Formats: sequence, C-alpha cells, structure tokens
Amino acid sequence: GGQRYEGPEFIKKLKEFRKVAQPQTPIELSTWAKSIGLVNGEIKYVTILGKMTLRTNRGVTVKEDTLAVLEAFIARQQSKAPPGMKHILHSVPFDWAWLVTSL
Repeated sequence: GGQRYEGPEFIKKLKEFRKVAQPQTPIELSTWAKSIGLVNGEIKYVTILGKMTLRTNRGVTVKEDTLAVLEAFIARQQSKAPPGMKHILHSVPFDWAWLVTSL
C-alpha cells in the first residue's frame, strides 16, 4: 500500500492484483475478472462501482442537474486520464432510462 506505479509496472501490478486478490464484497463474488477486463492479455476495461445520493423517482430538473454534475466530473477525470483511456461510461439502472422520456 501507498506505492505509486505507472506505465508497464502499473499494468503488471494490476494484472497481479486481478489474479490473486479477492473482493471484500459479494458483488464480485470471488474474483475481479469481471471488473478488470483482460482481452488477449491486455487490460481493456476497469469497472468502478460508485453510489450517488440521488434518490430514485426524483423530478426531471433534479435528475438533469445531477446528470450535469456527473458529466462534468467525468469530463474532468477524462482530461486527467492517460492517452489509452478512451472512454469513461456511467450508468444508472432506472432513472437515466426514464429521464430521456420525461423531457
């Protein structure tokens, strides 16, 4: 803990972590394989679970404001990301799907 790895050393440590570490929550069961995606030996994606304080079934204006804040946060993170990180995606199972139909 507390060490910083970059470039090839980071990828090596992430692959090692994926292979030997076990999640502490039942969400990922007993492996990180679904959250840290390897394709042909290369890291292709990493899933990071997060939680917002937005309650479900809020009004359109609340959702729009929340989505704007989230997208601004993602844009800031994307600007700091390494060149190989092409996309940061977000999903909210229920409210985002209904937001478009409410506009």
